[in-house]
Amino acid sequence: MNLNVDTEKINDECEKLLEYINNYEENNNNFFYELSKLTTYWNDGNTQTFLEKKNRQQLESLLIIENLKKISFFYSDVVMMYEKIFKDEE
Repeated sequence: MNLNVDTEKINDECEKLLEYINNYEENNNNFFYELSKLTTYWNDGNTQTFLEKKNRQQLESLLIIENLKKISFFYSDVVMMYEKIFKDEE
């Protein structure tokens, strides 16, 4: 019994996923850039605390984005391996 998987559909979904991740990354970068600009207008005793929290959150966001990309690449790699195995069997 052969297992047939629609790799074309999975590849399309992987591409969409990576596109969503890249868009999210761009929006995330823009968001933190705008937050950084706030210090030009606001500078008091809380500014340093705000910047430290922003930097921590930005780092956490970057780590999440990198993990999402790794997951996306993993799925793409699995599909490529499946296609290679399937072609070798033909």
